[in-house]
Amino acid sequence: MALSGPSSGPPSLVGAALLGSSDAAFWDEVHALHDNDALLPPDNIRASLTRIAASVATISTLYAFLVLLIRTAVARRRRKNSYEKRNEDNENISNSSRCSRRGSTGDSPAPPLPHISEYKMAYQVTNLVINLVLGLLGLYHFLYTVTPSDRTSPSQRVEGWDDLSIFGELQIGYQLWS
Repeated sequence: MALSGPSSGPPSLVGAALLGSSDAAFWDEVHALHDNDALLPPDNIRASLTRIAASVATISTLYAFLVLLIRTAVARRRRKNSYEKRNEDNENISNSSRCSRRGSTGDSPAPPLPHISEYKMAYQVTNLVINLVLGLLGLYHFLYTVTPSDRTSPSQRVEGWDDLSIFGELQIGYQLWS
């Protein structure tokens, strides 16, 4: 099957799928994009790799911070529970020797935590934070930076979304981290 040239227009299915346009000028502009390089310039590739590495480092730092924070919170709660349990046992011993019942002090020990690994909990919170950041960044770009398709040229719709490359870079960094 021969590819159609710039003057012959798009294949009928492609023309119907892409904006329903069969305008020859539109397709001449799209076919002109084939003269561009397939890969980004080396400077753009280096910048993308730097942003990917930075996202991996940032996510790893967030994860390590969350592991330490959760480990500290769990240890503090377990220490509090064991201290309250020891005090309660001591009071029960002293109260049982006097044959009296212990009255309510108003403070009850915290309920025991279900055993979830600090690593798993930090991983889940990190996933939540990264997905929240990606969602909010997407919402921001959708509302403020992306120009509506009726005001962009066909070549701009096909390529020229450099300001949105951060999504791909963050997603690659996130996948490498996880």
